[in-house]
Amino acid sequence: MKHLIRLAIIVLLCLCLYFSLVNNAVALDRLSSNAKGLFGGQHAQAQLAELKSDGINDIPGDWEVLLNETFEEAWPSSGWSVIDLNSDGDDRKWGSDDYRPHPPSLKAAWPARSGRNGRNPTSKNNDYFNTMDTRMIYGPFDLSDASTLEINFWMWWQTEENRDYLILEISRDNLTFTELGRWQGSSGGWQLIDISTNDYAQDSSVWVAWRFTSNASNVFDGPWVDDILLSKNLSQFVNVRGTLSYYNRYGNLAGAAYTTAYLYDHDFGGDGDDLLRTVYTEANGSFDFGQVYNIDDDDPDDPIDQLDLYVVWKTFYNDSDIAHHQVENFDDQIYQWQSNVFYNVSDPTININKTIPLEDLVLRAMWIFQDLRKAWEYFYSNTIPSYDPGNVTIKWELNENELTPCSGPCFYGFGPYVFIADQSTISIDTIIHEVGHNYMYNATGWWLWWDIDCFNHNIYSIKDQYCAWSEGWADFYPLAVNDDPCYDFDIGPCTGMPDERYYNLETHSRDDLWPFPWGDSVEGRVAGSFYDLFDFNWPIEGYDDAYFNFEPIANIIVNGGEETYSDFWNNWKSFNYETHHAVRAIFQNTIDYNTPPYFDQPLPLLYGLENNPIHHAIDLWLYSIDEESSLADLTYSINGYSGCDFYVTDDRWIDVYPWQGWLGECWANVEINDSISTNYSALSVLINPVVGIAYLPIVIK
Repeated sequence: MKHLIRLAIIVLLCLCLYFSLVNNAVALDRLSSNAKGLFGGQHAQAQLAELKSDGINDIPGDWEVLLNETFEEAWPSSGWSVIDLNSDGDDRKWGSDDYRPHPPSLKAAWPARSGRNGRNPTSKNNDYFNTMDTRMIYGPFDLSDASTLEINFWMWWQTEENRDYLILEISRDNLTFTELGRWQGSSGGWQLIDISTNDYAQDSSVWVAWRFTSNASNVFDGPWVDDILLSKNLSQFVNVRGTLSYYNRYGNLAGAAYTTAYLYDHDFGGDGDDLLRTVYTEANGSFDFGQVYNIDDDDPDDPIDQLDLYVVWKTFYNDSDIAHHQVENFDDQIYQWQSNVFYNVSDPTININKTIPLEDLVLRAMWIFQDLRKAWEYFYSNTIPSYDPGNVTIKWELNENELTPCSGPCFYGFGPYVFIADQSTISIDTIIHEVGHNYMYNATGWWLWWDIDCFNHNIYSIKDQYCAWSEGWADFYPLAVNDDPCYDFDIGPCTGMPDERYYNLETHSRDDLWPFPWGDSVEGRVAGSFYDLFDFNWPIEGYDDAYFNFEPIANIIVNGGEETYSDFWNNWKSFNYETHHAVRAIFQNTIDYNTPPYFDQPLPLLYGLENNPIHHAIDLWLYSIDEESSLADLTYSINGYSGCDFYVTDDRWIDVYPWQGWLGECWANVEINDSISTNYSALSVLINPVVGIAYLPIVIK
C-alpha cells in the first residue's frame, strides 16, 4: 500500500512538472507572437517579467535581451560597477540583499548596502543614509544594430518627497549621463517600470545607471530595485527621402523649395494615421527624413508589421523663430499635395517623389508660395544685420478675383493677409508688390496713409504723396527681388504692351513726355527713384550714377517711420548716407530734392600788379557750401568777365591774367554748380600800376 501511495505521488509530481513545462512553452510562444509589443506594450513586458526569472535570456523575433539581472548570484557581476559620488569621506554604495526582494526573487538591490560604511538592513535598521549620492552602472552594451532600447525593472520605494530621488540615467561615454526617469515619495508596493528610448539607437557603446541621492534630513526605507531586463529591438530602419517638383509659370520643371514635408504611416483601422517626421524641402525641392524605425505595431488590422508610408507637402514654412509664410484658401486651409502610399516597405531606402503637373488645379498656390519665399529670402539676405520682415499669409482660390473688401489683389491690413486674385497669379511682380505692403505693415503697423482714392491708383497717375509713397515702395520691391527694372502685369520680364502690361521704370525719366506726370505724388516716379538708388548702371544714365543696393533703402523703411517720399529723403540724410549721387538719382526720376550750392559770403576783393598774372589767387572751396554735395563734387566756371582773363585751375583755384596795360578794377562772375543747380558770385581784382624800377649798376673792369 505504501508503495502504491509513493507511486501515486511520483506520478502526480511528474504531471505537475509536465503542465508547468507546457505552460512555459505556451507563454514563450505567446511572447514570440507579441514581441513587437515590447515597443510600448505593458502586456508583453509583464509576461516577460514573469518568465525571466526562469532563465529566459533570448526572445524570439525582433527583440534581443541584453541583461536579465535578478541579483540572485554574487553581485556586482560582470558588466556592473558601483560608485559613491559623494566626496564626504564615507563609502556607501549599491549592493544586493535579501531584506526586500521582489517575489519570487530572493534578493534585490539597495543603494546603502555595500561600501566601507554600508549598512545591512534589518527590521530595526532599514533606512538609507543622509547625503547619499551613489550609482550602479551597467555597460557598455551595443545598440549599433538596434532601433529601440527597452529598460524594464521592478521597484519598491519610500523616500522623502521632493528631497530624495531614485534616477534612471543613460550615457554614451560612462561620464556624462542623461536622465530618463525620476521617482520620489512612496510607491505603495512593488511596481513595474517600463522605459523605452530610441535616442541611442546605432550607438555601439551605451551605459545605463540607477542613481540614488538624499539630502541631509529624513531618511526612509529607500528604493529597492529588482528583476532588471534590458532588451533591444532589432527591427530594420528605412531611409525616406525624395523630391517635390512642380511646373512653374514658364512651363519648366523646378524644385519646390522650402515647403513643409510630413511623413505619415497609414493605419487601416481608422484610428488616424501616425505622423512620424516633419522636415523642410531644400532649395532644389529635395527632402530627407533620415532613418525611421520600420515597425508598425499599432495597427491591428494590418497583418504585416512594416510601415505603410506616404508624404504630405504643404505651402508652409517657418523662415525663422518669428516669421512663417503660408498660402491658404478662403477657409484658412493651407494648400497641400500628397504622395501615393507605399505599403509594407521593406527596402532599406525608399524614395518618395512627386511632380505637381501643369493641369493640377491648385498648382498656382505653389507659384505664389515660391514668390513669397523668394521675397522673404531677399529681404533677409540683403540687410546688415539680417532683418526678418515677418509673417505673411496669402489667400488665393481658383477662379476667385474678389475677397471682401478687395476687388482685386490687395494687402488687407486688418487681417492681416495678402489676397491674390486668380487672374493676377501670372504676375510675379504683383504678388511681391502685395508682400511688400505686408512687410511695411509688419515694420510700421500701417501700410497706407489713408487716402480712399489710392484704391484706384496706377503706376503713372497723380494721387498724393502718401499714396505715392506706399505704392511706390511696393512697386519697387519686386524690381529689387527679381533684379528687373520692369514692373510686369504679365509673366515678364518686360512682356506684353509697354506702359500697359509692363512699365520699364529704368527708362522712364526726365526725358518722358506728357502724359507721364512728374514728382513725388506719382508712384512710378517714387518707384523709379528707389530703383535708381538701388541699381548698378554703367554707363551713367542721365543724372543717375548711384549704386547703393538694397540695404540702406530697407534700413530706412523698417526704422524711419516715413509717410511720404520726402520723409524718406530726410531720413536718408539723417542716417548719414551719401547724398550727392543719391539726390541725382532721385532727380533723374523727376523728383527734385536738391538744394542749390552757394558761396556763403561775398568773394573778397583781390589785388594785383599791372601786366603780372596772379596764380592761385583764391581757393573757392573756402567759400563754398552745398547741403548734399561734397566740395570735391562741385564744379566752378567763369561766366562773364572784363579787364582780366580768369581761369579755374585744379578744380578749385582762380588764376587771374590782367589785360596788357589794364589798371583799375577787373571782374568776373564765378559760377558754382552741383550738377543739378547753379549759383553765382562776383569776383573783383584791383590792378595797380608798377610805381618804380630799381636798376643795379654795371661795373666794368
